[in-house]
Amino acid sequence: MDKKKNIIDYISIGFLLIRFSIGLLFVWAGINKIVDLNTFVTTVKATGLLPEGIAIAFGYILPFAEIILGILYIAGFLTSFVSAVLGALLIIFIFAEGSTRTQGPPFNYNFILIACTFTTMFAGAGKYSVDNYIKTLKQKKSTINS
Repeated sequence: MDKKKNIIDYISIGFLLIRFSIGLLFVWAGINKIVDLNTFVTTVKATGLLPEGIAIAFGYILPFAEIILGILYIAGFLTSFVSAVLGALLIIFIFAEGSTRTQGPPFNYNFILIACTFTTMFAGAGKYSVDNYIKTLKQKKSTINS
């Protein structure tokens, strides 16, 4: 039993590292966009991928969403949902980048990030997360009430 606990600890540390690195990447990206928000909105409009009104809204909302989702992902709160949203954003980023790519391979690091977010979407956040803390509290409460 002790060996199984050690394996779960190691897996949970791996999930924590995935969440921390990808979450920090999203927080950093959001902050960099907020620093010069008007330029970012202009860039989104210039891609021509979205109608102008939607592009403007997307440009203003995305940086704040990246920061909030990144923080939630690092904390391991609502991990399956946040992982799905981050994975969807990464897919959008791949298509947006592909539409402006003039040369070079179609592969980029976003494919690796998608694999990581899908892993946490299906497997959960691991032992070191807010999700696990809430689950533990619920189990204790149901044990007390039984």
